[in-house]
Amino acid sequence: MWIGIAYAHHVRELELNATSNNRETFRFPRSLYNCETLETLKLRAWVLVDVPSQACLKSLRTLHLHYVDYKDHSSFPNLLFGCPNLENLLLRHNQYYGQIFTIAVPSLRTLTIYDYNDGKDFVGYVINAPSLKYLNIHGFKALNCCLIENAPELVEANIDKSLR
Repeated sequence: MWIGIAYAHHVRELELNATSNNRETFRFPRSLYNCETLETLKLRAWVLVDVPSQACLKSLRTLHLHYVDYKDHSSFPNLLFGCPNLENLLLRHNQYYGQIFTIAVPSLRTLTIYDYNDGKDFVGYVINAPSLKYLNIHGFKALNCCLIENAPELVEANIDKSLR
């Protein structure tokens, strides 16, 4: 119900904290993956990200994903593909599917990753962000690689093995 209200009122910023004592997963409504007015989206704790292939968040500039789970290997790429104007991305302690986690966003300017993967089937990141200016990576508990394929505008990179 609240989702329909937010959608109908052309919400520009949405922060969802789905923390629960029983660790019950909250499924983020698929209708919001097509909210044309949303500029900032912050998802925290026990949110299942299940993005349809036709996502369209053309106004989204800031995306924070804290402790979220992805339904499958295509959910995260579908989300990024649906955000053609994304400038700021923060990833904190997410569960990834597959060995390589690819971040390909032409408009991305700032990327912050807090990595806490335990190494199970996860190898590392590939970053393809031609507009990227600031890169911050914290963690690397079991990270084998981080390949920056395309970031000609990079001004500052901070890589720290500790988690904050």
